[in-house]
Amino acid sequence: MRIRIHRSYAMSLILERVSPLELKPSNHNARTHSRKQIRQIGESIQTFGFTNPILIDEGNVLIAGHGRLEAAKNLGLDEVQAIRLFHLSEAQKRALMLADNKIALNAGWDLEILAAELTSLSEMQLDFSLEVTGFEVPEIDLLIGEHAVDDGRTRKQPRSPISTCRRSAGSGRFGILGSTGCSAAMQRMRRAMQR
Repeated sequence: MRIRIHRSYAMSLILERVSPLELKPSNHNARTHSRKQIRQIGESIQTFGFTNPILIDEGNVLIAGHGRLEAAKNLGLDEVQAIRLFHLSEAQKRALMLADNKIALNAGWDLEILAAELTSLSEMQLDFSLEVTGFEVPEIDLLIGEHAVDDGRTRKQPRSPISTCRRSAGSGRFGILGSTGCSAAMQRMRRAMQR
């Protein structure tokens, strides 16, 4: 089967190396990033490298990658990878800026596969923190405890080697040895997983 591709989609993309100081955040960027998330992005860059190029226009204005740019600046990177898009109208740039963030949020998770991946990674000898995945330890423990299955498709008992959370007897709430931080993280994670 042959698929017709609009000529603008068939363009060749050129990966450029650009100084973060030359790039300008867009005034139309509606996405916000907390300091914590910028730190997480930075840890991801340090662990895996700058694997997701920033999208920029002909005037060095960002279309996508505002959080990555901020993290790169915090890390003191001399250059970042960027793809320059010449073919978009101003309206298309602004719509892509929204789509780049919102469409990813519309995805879900296969919780059993996610739990299996986190379980497998937590049992490996890693030279990085498992939290570089963006999941916090309480979230990881909850996922492994509630969704991990063995090959016989029966639910496993929680066996995360990095467990720091415990369920308070009969309360349905979680805590890190008396801390409320774990409970709040669990509630945030459950809400995110229900989307």
